Amino acid sequence: MLSHLTGYSPDSGITLEVTLDPQEKAYLRDHSINGIPVLPGVVGIEGFTRAAKHISSALAAANSGFEVERLENIEFLAPFKFYGNRSRAMAWKAGATRVQEGLRVDVTLESDTERVMGKVDHVQHFKGQVYLTLKDIVTPNNAVPPKWGKNNEVTAAEIYQLFFHGPSFQVLEAAQRSGNNVLGRFNNSLIDINADEPGLFTTPLLIELCFQTAGLWEAGSTGNLGLPHSIGKLRVYRNVINGTSIFAEVKPKEVDGQLFFDARVVDSKGNVYLDLSDYRTTPQVDTPEDHHLMPMKVLVGKERK
Repeated sequence: MLSHLTGYSPDSGITLEVTLDPQEKAYLRDHSINGIPVLPGVVGIEGFTRAAKHISSALAAANSGFEVERLENIEFLAPFKFYGNRSRAMAWKAGATRVQEGLRVDVTLESDTERVMGKVDHVQHFKGQVYLTLKDIVTPNNAVPPKWGKNNEVTAAEIYQLFFHGPSFQVLEAAQRSGNNVLGRFNNSLIDINADEPGLFTTPLLIELCFQTAGLWEAGSTGNLGLPHSIGKLRVYRNVINGTSIFAEVKPKEVDGQLFFDARVVDSKGNVYLDLSDYRTTPQVDTPEDHHLMPMKVLVGKERK
């Protein structure tokens, strides 16, 4: 994902660049909006951790290295689009600051586009903070796994009539209401992004599982389709996917009239893969058709089946 180091300055830190091609990456082709591939926000988050690990490697202690403890204040400012299905270059910029627990790395994803008459448009697409520590990362153990009930569920066929995601991003096998929360069951047969990008730290598909599960609730309760806007905090634990059922537990909440979501990903054995808090979306321009929304309205209790 981060192919080469192209710059360094004491003020702005390092710059790492890569060129991605939708013709070569299934996860770009399967994340197209109105026919235009768009870099998934979860891939941007993975880039944040890669850049942070890169800059921290030079500062690590002699016998140990910094590990990512959490990410905070992630903002998705402007979509990164691959117009005409053509490849594009992008740059992650990362600068480190010493903090009490270790390092804070401020990361941005940026691009330059040449226009007519030699004009260059510079855009900052995503930004966030990665916190790293030399201490051992504590992984939650023995969490209570969710109970998948026998009540009505929304199927993958219904979900992906509403959502735009192609096969490698169809992370939801099904979803159902669980009290005031919504459960999304992971599609274990999914073509993993890891096939294109081995050694991923954040397991982007599990973050995407939270995003899409939250999106079902938002669609059913408001009629809007949301794209990622921001995340308050994200913790990712180094549990290995083991073939058991995996679920996103998503809790909607309202703060000052705004809809937010907290979420965690946990499997049927109680292993926790990530915790996410204060996730927000921004509405897409297109209004979904009502018959595609109906299963989600039933899910949140807006309509009876």
